[in-house]
Amino acid sequence: MTRDPARSLLAREIARSVEDVPGVAFLKPGLTALLRPSSPRTADPALPSGVGVHEPHGAEPMRVDVRIVVLRHSRPADVARATRRAVRECVASLLPEDGGRTVRVRVTVTGWL
Repeated sequence: MTRDPARSLLAREIARSVEDVPGVAFLKPGLTALLRPSSPRTADPALPSGVGVHEPHGAEPMRVDVRIVVLRHSRPADVARATRRAVRECVASLLPEDGGRTVRVRVTVTGWL
């Protein structure tokens, strides 16, 4: 992973907005985040666990992958839709010069708490 400060800032802001979505218990860390304490070179520590930001290539939209665990009393589909909306709003507020480029957001519900 690159250590791009703009991408790290965007990922941290996306993580904050996702954590504020009703029904989200927490962001699910990936394998690299789980291995991070034993191997500091496995991932960029500036990037939050559970959020992946992939820069656009050419005319492709930016991709954001989010992995969440939802609260048991919540409906996972509703939480996933609200999470997707929160990510899009966050990106639009942070990158207004984007010119309306769409952001492809994938939300994966990995469990219930």
